[in-house]
Amino acid sequence: MATYDAGTWFLLLDDSVIRGPGKRRPCVLVAAYSTGRNVRVRVRTASVPFGLPHVAHPTAHEPTCQIDDDGWIQKPHHTLRVDLLHDHYSCVEPNSAVIADLASA
Repeated sequence: MATYDAGTWFLLLDDSVIRGPGKRRPCVLVAAYSTGRNVRVRVRTASVPFGLPHVAHPTAHEPTCQIDDDGWIQKPHHTLRVDLLHDHYSCVEPNSAVIADLASA
């Protein structure tokens, strides 16, 4: 089973996270994951100005990263089954201050 650090981003279908239409939405792990069935994530949006401001990631910091617009990490976290993450990795948050904010907010 995979392990993931806090600040790892995944692109998950809306209906997995917020019961919305079927587009992929960036979600970030709030805490590190190593065992168990569930993970805690926060959803990121580029269109709803609410939550933790989050700048776009540097171009090509990882080949799979798709966080290319400024946006906001929403405050409420969602608890999801860890199997929803498989094959949906995007990148690791390049800004350590954002990772610290995830843990404290």
